Amino acid sequence: MEGRSLLPGSRSVVARLLAVLRGVIAPVLILVVASMGFVGWQTSHARALSVYDEYVYVDYLAKIPTEGVVRMGEETGDTARQALACLGVQQYTIVVQPCRGHDFSKDAIYPYAGHTGADIYTPAYFAVTWVVAQPFMWAGMDLVHAGRLAGAFWLALGTVGLWLLIRLLKVDPLYGLVAGLVVIATPAVYWSTTYISTDAPSLAVGVWMGCLGVWVWRRRRAAIVLLPVAAVAAILLKVQNLAAVGAVALALLVGVMIERSSADRPLRRNRLAGVFTDARSLSAIVAVVLALCAQVGWLALRAAIALPSSSPGVDTVRQELTVRALVTEAFRFLTTVGGPAGLSGTLGVVVSDVLIVLTIASLVGLIVGFRAWGVRNLVLAASVLVVALLLGPALAFFTRLTVGYYTPLSERYGLSLLGLFMALIAVYLSTALSRRPLDRAGRPVITRVTEDVR
Repeated sequence: MEGRSLLPGSRSVVARLLAVLRGVIAPVLILVVASMGFVGWQTSHARALSVYDEYVYVDYLAKIPTEGVVRMGEETGDTARQALACLGVQQYTIVVQPCRGHDFSKDAIYPYAGHTGADIYTPAYFAVTWVVAQPFMWAGMDLVHAGRLAGAFWLALGTVGLWLLIRLLKVDPLYGLVAGLVVIATPAVYWSTTYISTDAPSLAVGVWMGCLGVWVWRRRRAAIVLLPVAAVAAILLKVQNLAAVGAVALALLVGVMIERSSADRPLRRNRLAGVFTDARSLSAIVAVVLALCAQVGWLALRAAIALPSSSPGVDTVRQELTVRALVTEAFRFLTTVGGPAGLSGTLGVVVSDVLIVLTIASLVGLIVGFRAWGVRNLVLAASVLVVALLLGPALAFFTRLTVGYYTPLSERYGLSLLGLFMALIAVYLSTALSRRPLDRAGRPVITRVTEDVR
């Protein structure tokens, strides 16, 4: 009798394990394998260095174990110069010293007169990538190939995080799996994770900041503490990641304001004060403040350790920051989702174009049709849209203020928003394609605002 009584419980445990395998382990494994397979396949043959500054990134990566940080005015080392001589740069014809030579001392024939252009970055990305690349180097790979393979780590971290974020937003996890696989096909992922690039962590930064934001909203104490820490880490990886930090922080602040305004409180002053005493709001505000302080601190340190240099500087397009330029930059990251598509094949162009249409349609649909999609989704879509529109002008103005001129921004600077765009597309499509109960007017049944925001 005792053996029989244990049988139903055993079946229940097995059923739960199978559910976890099917619902969690399987999609995570698929995304990890797909990420590793994509990066491994793309890096399986020697390719010319990326046009997106891979030459100076190789130099930074090579100097991590010996110098730790690359200083402004510093010359590039032999490792990067030999990689340039042996591999060349895509779409450019560069004549330098012989690939198999041992003397790479002629500064004048190398980009930036032999000086680095990567000193604007902290060593955070390069240090992590160097550690991840070590097993490949122990197997006999050169630094360039091993560093490129490390992109699989960043890509897997991003695709798994995207799946988790979509799941946390109460969307069918299948959408998360499909979204992760679609992201892998974008030109942005190709250029950022199959070459050595400071853009590699940006997808992961965006989606994991989103996950932390959801957990903070649900009042998870650990997430409330971790959000500011993660924001600092995001900025130290790349300053443009501030877009994801800002979008998450704005969504939390607006969400708390709506929650407070809908609560039954006698005095408006108390409701407003409650916004700034709510742990979720404070976490969001502290996250943005600490992130900005981290960037200011890095700029001060960079200036303090700079070397005297005769380098001509980065050769780039210099323009005046006009109103027309600001308008162009405002829509830069909405009209180039998943880009740059111009340097990619047919598949990359198609995927990028489709994502642009879906992103704009989803953002507008969630905002305009908030009565059908809910206030929570309105807050999320509006916050991401506002940040996406402000990011370009803010970066352009910052560039003009710090270096004295404006240069058109790269699509890559909005990469941390790609995962948030994909999550909102999943929210929009999952609701639009599902059959929800309708009221007498033929509209989907909607929960109350206070319940919906939760």
